[in-house]
Amino acid sequence: EVIGINTAKYNSSMAEGMGYAIPSNVISPVIQDLLENGTQPKPYIGIKGTSITTENAELYKLPVGALIMEVAEGGPAEEAGIMVGDIITAFNGKTVMDMDSLIEVVGETKVGDTIDVHVVRNGETGHDLKLVIADKNSIN
Repeated sequence: EVIGINTAKYNSSMAEGMGYAIPSNVISPVIQDLLENGTQPKPYIGIKGTSITTENAELYKLPVGALIMEVAEGGPAEEAGIMVGDIITAFNGKTVMDMDSLIEVVGETKVGDTIDVHVVRNGETGHDLKLVIADKNSIN
């Protein structure tokens, strides 16, 4: 019976060693997808960005959120109308406080979902956009 799958092991002459494993109940759906489909869908929106923290927001008079630094050509974000310099403040009805929270809410979506995204453009104008989640593993 499998209880986990090793992912990393650290050995040293100063220590016995330490191993890291993914629990089998976490990996089982991944294995099933790989066996049935040859891949596992991974939600993707096609952006690179950085966080606008509370401190930066106050200093530069910007909203807290995820600042878009790059938009993938032909990706879901570009098709939705998201532009470099936009700040994502809400995604799928959830407040985006930084890039980490954006990554988290994107991960909660499913490939093919149509999501409402709120962006602030030029520091003042809000735009509500519709974005269709793509599968990162199907992009060449």
